[in-house]
Amino acid sequence: MVLLGVSGSLQGFVCLFDQGFFLVSPAGLVVDVDYAAWGWTHLVLGLSLFAGGLGVLEGGTAVRAVAVVLAVLNALVNIAFMAAYPVWSTIMIALDVVVIYALCVHGRALRVEQTADDGYEVTLAACLRSLTSDRGSSPFRGR
Repeated sequence: MVLLGVSGSLQGFVCLFDQGFFLVSPAGLVVDVDYAAWGWTHLVLGLSLFAGGLGVLEGGTAVRAVAVVLAVLNALVNIAFMAAYPVWSTIMIALDVVVIYALCVHGRALRVEQTADDGYEVTLAACLRSLTSDRGSSPFRGR
């Protein structure tokens, strides 16, 4: 998700500073506004995705829900922007789908462990224990 935020922000900067970079004029897009408006949209959404990605690392359920909404919104914006740069938009939409899947299906794998100094931290060991906990029978268990 942090990668989505950085990529979206870069796309926003390109829209703001190099408007001749894209394949069509703003009139050829789904929403007929100039590239400066698209740039600000991508930049704000990219920064929100970046912040949401950092928030997901904290492990809260509410943050994951907001992150899913941001990823869906980013996918919709890239669908509307697809005529300007189809390859980039397709890659961004694919990454959005992967992020949405990861947050919805594997979001609980990020666990918080209490440390010796009464602080909390996310550890790889806690994540691995969460993923390998007994959630039912598996044909691979015991081999």
